[in-house]
Formats: sequence, structure tokens, C-alpha cells
Amino acid sequence: MKDKFEKSGLTTVKSDLVDAPIINELPIAMECEFIEYQSDETGMGVI
Repeated sequence: MKDKFEKSGLTTVKSDLVDAPIINELPIAMECEFIEYQSDETGMGVI
């Protein structure tokens, strides 16, 4: 199998802002970029 999308029948295009594919068949795509990882006594979070 060439890639994991080949078997699913989904098609992709290259994202404009991040190094990730966008799935054409999905109604919405949000591009995100990792900024910071935070952890303290109340929990963990990713910005």
C-alpha cells in the first residue's frame, strides 16, 4: 500500500501552513501549530 489514504479511498492536498495533509472529503479543516507545552499542579495543556 502506497500510503494509509490509498486503502480508505480518501484524497488529500498539502496544507498551506503546516506539514500535514488536508482530507478533501471532510467539510472543515483546522490548521494548528504547536507553540508551547504547559504542565503544573492543576494539569497539562498544549498551546
